[in-house]
Amino acid sequence: KRVLPESSGRMVIPTIYGFPMIVDLDSSHTPSMQGSIERNLYFLGTFEAGTLDIIKQSLAAWGNDACFVDIGAHNGLMSIYAARTGSSNVLSFEPNPEMFKLLQENIKLSGCTNITAFALALGHKQQKVSIQTDSQNSGAAHVADSNNASIHDIPMDTLDHLLQSNNISQVNLILMDIEGYEINALIGAEGVIAANKPDLIIEYDPNGPDKHVLAFLAKYNYKLYILENSRHIIGHLVPFKNTANPTQRDNLFCFQPDRAKKLRLDWNCEWNRTMECRAFDDRRQVSFPYCK
Repeated sequence: KRVLPESSGRMVIPTIYGFPMIVDLDSSHTPSMQGSIERNLYFLGTFEAGTLDIIKQSLAAWGNDACFVDIGAHNGLMSIYAARTGSSNVLSFEPNPEMFKLLQENIKLSGCTNITAFALALGHKQQKVSIQTDSQNSGAAHVADSNNASIHDIPMDTLDHLLQSNNISQVNLILMDIEGYEINALIGAEGVIAANKPDLIIEYDPNGPDKHVLAFLAKYNYKLYILENSRHIIGHLVPFKNTANPTQRDNLFCFQPDRAKKLRLDWNCEWNRTMECRAFDDRRQVSFPYCK
């Protein structure tokens, strides 16, 4: 039974986290909820609730001065949530020009002053790249060969160079959702990863995880976990097993051994949270130091 009617166009909708967002339902031409950030936000008030919950727990464990890097920020949901729930400094990267405009609008609407948005892609070197968009899924835009792309001359930088240019030395949590370009972004962030050992959240394909990504994470001694019921459901983190699984794309949650211990993550220990949907509790927060 539907609570809300089907709709279209741009609108401001409430989220279950206590802040509004602008969504454009026409940017995702599909009747399916799967993969549609806009439809999930419109009907459910959330998207990737499980991932958002882990972001909150990670930032809380780092303390008050945590820096969150959102690579592939889309409309800003993850960035705004992080800015309101524990990160004093949020860096948001979105290369799609139209989506970047929406990101800026949502940051302004949120009233958060601790988010800096960058209209560029992150990869393994400084260059100009092309992007292919997907009419069925606004979140599926990806770096592509110029002959198969719809948007050209997008600037790309490395995270290491950008952090150095902005005199940022500490990063605590990095989220990457860039449609298969993750290994390139990891290589471009190798300096900060080696120095800071931040928590990492990386999208992966369960039917063919990138062996280069897994090798990179092993090189820096990360322990890998996934949410037991997918990134869309709040739940427990369980150890990642490198086996094919006929499901949709999911996220790897990567922690250093000492961080995994601090967060009580191991074979015999739960995430120390219950399965209940705690997202609604965020509504009770009444003031944020960086948000109006």
